[in-house]
Amino acid sequence: LTFQFQRIAAASTAMACTDLTAAYFSFPNLSDRTVYPDGAVMTWSDEIMKEYPDSTRVHTELIAAIKKAEVDKREYVLLKIILVCNEVLDGLAPLDRERLRLLKERLFAATISKILNKALIQGPAFYGKIISIIDVIIKHVAWKK
Repeated sequence: LTFQFQRIAAASTAMACTDLTAAYFSFPNLSDRTVYPDGAVMTWSDEIMKEYPDSTRVHTELIAAIKKAEVDKREYVLLKIILVCNEVLDGLAPLDRERLRLLKERLFAATISKILNKALIQGPAFYGKIISIIDVIIKHVAWKK
């Protein structure tokens, strides 16, 4: 992919990837609040909760979605790749859009194959839970802007 794409993708997906990383790190630490790799924990006062009630949801809703889906490390990596492979990012060249579309299709196919192998009976429902995590992230990034 072109350097232009790499710049656009990095700038457009950095916040979403950061939120996903922090939430995923919190999941194995059995925390319902964001736990950062350095051990710091996201906290907020009653004042902040009253003034910005949605800000606390940003730090708990994504963790809850990851817990519900029981995301493993491979699924986490695939989720990050899917976030970056967004062919509707502004400023992409047509060739980069097409390459991203094809890459995204391959990643979705790999994701569904892996998940169906993991849970033959509940595969499609589980796949829906995994993909719904992307919706939660996108909603949070839009709210933060």
